[in-house]
Amino acid sequence: MHLEHVEYLKRKLLQKVKGIPINLPYFRSFYKYFEKGHRILLGADTNVGKSAAAIKFLIMDVIAFVNKSDEIDCKIYYFTLELNRKMILSRFYIYILNNSYKKEYDIDEINNPTKQETIDDLEMIAPIMAKIEEKLVIIDSMATADGIYAYMKTEMAKHGVVGKHTDGSPKYTYHNENMYIFCIVDTINALINSKSGSNYEEVKKWSEQYCKLYLGQVYEVICVNLAQFNNTVRTSQFANQGFKIEEKHEPTLGHFGTVTTTPNDHTLVLSLFKPYNYGISKHQGYDISRLKGNYIRLNIMKNSFGKVGPDITTHLFFEGEKGQFTEMPPADQTAQMKPFYDKCALYGK
Repeated sequence: MHLEHVEYLKRKLLQKVKGIPINLPYFRSFYKYFEKGHRILLGADTNVGKSAAAIKFLIMDVIAFVNKSDEIDCKIYYFTLELNRKMILSRFYIYILNNSYKKEYDIDEINNPTKQETIDDLEMIAPIMAKIEEKLVIIDSMATADGIYAYMKTEMAKHGVVGKHTDGSPKYTYHNENMYIFCIVDTINALINSKSGSNYEEVKKWSEQYCKLYLGQVYEVICVNLAQFNNTVRTSQFANQGFKIEEKHEPTLGHFGTVTTTPNDHTLVLSLFKPYNYGISKHQGYDISRLKGNYIRLNIMKNSFGKVGPDITTHLFFEGEKGQFTEMPPADQTAQMKPFYDKCALYGK
C-alpha cells in the first residue's frame, strides 16, 4: 500500500495542475483544491443560495477551469431533488447571459418568453451550453439513496475498473488518472425511502454508506451534499437565554436538519449565512443595513485537511437574480468596499 501510494504521489509531483481550485482567491488560503475523495457538505437556511452556490462554484467554475487545462478532465453528476431539469437549465441560462454577455434576464422571462430577443439569446449561447453538457449530467428523476448510488455505480464503470489493493480491499482505477468526478445532491433533505417513507433512514444511508464509504473511499468521487438547516433546533436552543441576535442565528454543526450526525461523514463542512434575514444590521464589520440580502458569509465549519473556526470565512456579495457571487474585501477596506455599497444603493432605486 505504501509504495503504491508513493508511486501515485510521484505522478502527481510531475503534474502542473494539483487539483481543481475554488474560484475564491481569499478562501483558497483555507481550502486550496477540490480533490478526489473529498466529501463536502454545504448547509444553509431556505432561500439563502445553496443551489446558486453549487451551480457557480461546483459546476460553472469547475467546467471553465477544466476547459482551460490540457492536463485534467471532469464529469459532474447533478441530482436535483427539489427543482426539475427545466428550472435548473433556466438558472444556467441566466448566469451565462449575464456573465458572458452582460444581458440581464429574470426567471419568468426565461421560463415564459414574451419577446423574440429571448429566444435569439438562448440560441446564441448554444455553443457554450454544448461545452457544459459535455461535462455535466442533470438528473431530476431520483430521490432515493439506492437509486442515486446505483446510477453512479453504473456511470463509474465507464470511467474505470474495480480491482483490489495489495491488502485485498477494493481499489478503483480510473482510465484517466486525471479525471475528476463530482456527485452533487441538492438537497439531501429531500431524499426519501420509497418503501418506508422515512427521510431520516435515507439521509443516513446516503451519507454514512454510499457517500462516505463507497463513492468517497472506493471510487474517490468528490461528493457534494447540500442540506437545509433546522430552524426549529436553533429557535428552541436559544430561547430566553439572553443571547445576542447574531449568536441566536449563527449556524453550527448541530443545526443540520434530518440527521444531525451528517457532518461526521464529510471532510469539509461549509455554511452560508445571510444576516439580513434576521434583522441584523452589522455583521463582522459589514454594514448589513446597506448590503441587505446581498451579503452572505461562507464559513468553514469542519475541515479534515486544514483550518476551521468562526474566523475561517470569506464574505460574498450575492446577486441572486444573476446567480453571481463575488468575494468582497475586508470590511475595513473602505475604498475597496465602496463599489459594493454603491451597487446596493442602485438596487434600492
